[in-house]
Amino acid sequence: PGAEVPVAQGIDATALAGTRVLGATAASTPERVSFVLKLRQAQRLETAAQTGMRGDYLSVAGFANSYGQPESNVTLLREYLAKYGIKSSAYADRLDVSATGTAGQFDRALATAQKDYSVPAIAAGAGQRGIAAQRIHAPTGAPKLPGSIARYVLCVLGLSSYSPYTSYAVHAPQASSAATPRGAVTVNHTPKAFASDYGLDPLYAKGDTGAGQTIGIVTLASITPSAPYHFWRQLMHIKVPAGKLS
Repeated sequence: PGAEVPVAQGIDATALAGTRVLGATAASTPERVSFVLKLRQAQRLETAAQTGMRGDYLSVAGFANSYGQPESNVTLLREYLAKYGIKSSAYADRLDVSATGTAGQFDRALATAQKDYSVPAIAAGAGQRGIAAQRIHAPTGAPKLPGSIARYVLCVLGLSSYSPYTSYAVHAPQASSAATPRGAVTVNHTPKAFASDYGLDPLYAKGDTGAGQTIGIVTLASITPSAPYHFWRQLMHIKVPAGKLS
């Protein structure tokens, strides 16, 4: 149980063709590393999901108690990291411990050595955009943990800073500084217009107004809190108290 056991890690950038070692990673390099813990009773959870999660849905605490790691295991990992000066926090589901420290601290805690690498660009192909050349840091071997901890750690993510992602954003051209607007939009799309456009009136007629419900909007755009308040108060003339939006 006291022996060190290798644990899977994320992207092994050192396996990429053409990677060149530049030298040892500075011990002071800040890092954020995730220790992903193994799910318990995975088959039971899969079966429950496939049958529609009959009965009450699980709370986060309920999920943690049934499928996350015991609190004692999470504490054991966090106490081990703390011995090396690494700060950590555990997610409520008890399946992820997020840790912050330096490359030197993680090298000592995980019995590895990190180096800086030059990774060449990857050309575009098969419908995918290319990936730019990068200078990264990554461990020279798999991280290791004491066997008593490694047995419930699925993988360690974040020791390698290699990014395989590329942006597909398309930037709209900027308007010329000499351009003048042809007009301004003055029509507001009100809830009444929305209901009409999307055929909600039959629901309203049945009393299904949605009153008293909490609404969550998922968006990739940011929001300025003052905008909806302006819409509610100035355009719709609704007395909305402060703190209505979170």
